[in-house]
Amino acid sequence: MFSDQLASPSLADAFQSDGQKDRLNRILSLSGVSQEFLLIDLSYAVFEIPDLINDPKKLNELSPFENTGVDYGDEDINFRIQRSLALLSSRNAFIANYTPKGEIGSTKVVSIHTSGDDLVKVENQLKLSQLLPNTSLSIAVVVEEKPSHCGFNDNEVIAAWNKLLRWTEG
Repeated sequence: MFSDQLASPSLADAFQSDGQKDRLNRILSLSGVSQEFLLIDLSYAVFEIPDLINDPKKLNELSPFENTGVDYGDEDINFRIQRSLALLSSRNAFIANYTPKGEIGSTKVVSIHTSGDDLVKVENQLKLSQLLPNTSLSIAVVVEEKPSHCGFNDNEVIAAWNKLLRWTEG
């Protein structure tokens, strides 16, 4: 798993100033996300979103994201955060090309999710159920003791695969 490649939190703690630790704890508290998932989320923000924006075959350097009206739940963060405004054309391009619309024809979707995933929130299941007809969607949530991103055991993966095979075969 990607998080196994990250630096040990205890090693990172040794190099943080008290101010950095305070800011990190404030972000963790406000977001409700664990430190492990914050690091994963930030890696997507640092590597994947710039690729989406900068690739000439994708959004060609036009950012569809803005935070002008966002309240981060902390007066100091609201004051210090850099604000950005999206161009309407880039926002429309993003919505047109990267927003799920539920247009899947007769495709069958089995969506399995872990209950503690802070990268891909379990609430996404609700959006899927609103977009797709019941005849095209089967949802399962694996309740886990320790949060993970797709931390399914072999039996859970096999069960989901077999469900999809049986379903597509009628």
